[in-house]
Amino acid sequence: MTRRLRRSETNKVFFGVCGGLAEYFDVDPVVVRILFLILFVIDPRFIIVYFVLALIMPKGTEEKAAINDEKSRRVLGYGLIAIGLLILFHEFFALLNTSLLLGVILVVIGVLVILGGRSGEHRI
Repeated sequence: MTRRLRRSETNKVFFGVCGGLAEYFDVDPVVVRILFLILFVIDPRFIIVYFVLALIMPKGTEEKAAINDEKSRRVLGYGLIAIGLLILFHEFFALLNTSLLLGVILVVIGVLVILGGRSGEHRI
C-alpha cells in the first residue's frame, strides 16, 4: 500500500498540515509544529507555505498513525541543526539570501519527491 501525503484529521490544530506531514514521515506532530513555528519566526512569509499546503493537500482519513519516537527525535535534531545553520549563515554571511535559499531547498525537495516516486522507494 502506498502512502499518500494528506492533511491529518486526527492530529489537527488548524488545517492538519503539520499533522499530515508528521503522519507521512512517521514522526511526532509536535516536532513538525515546532519546526514550522521556528521557520515562521525566522521568516513570517513562511506562513504562505503552510496555507498553500493546506489548499493543495487533500483531507486524510480518521485512522490514527503510529509514531516513531526515535525518528521524531532525529527529525527534530536535524531540523534544528539545519535552521540554526541557516541563521548562522545569514548572520555571518550577509550575502546569503534566505528567500532564495528557501526556494532552492523547496525545488530540491520537490525533485527528490518526484524521483523517489518513480523508483517506488521513499528516500525523504
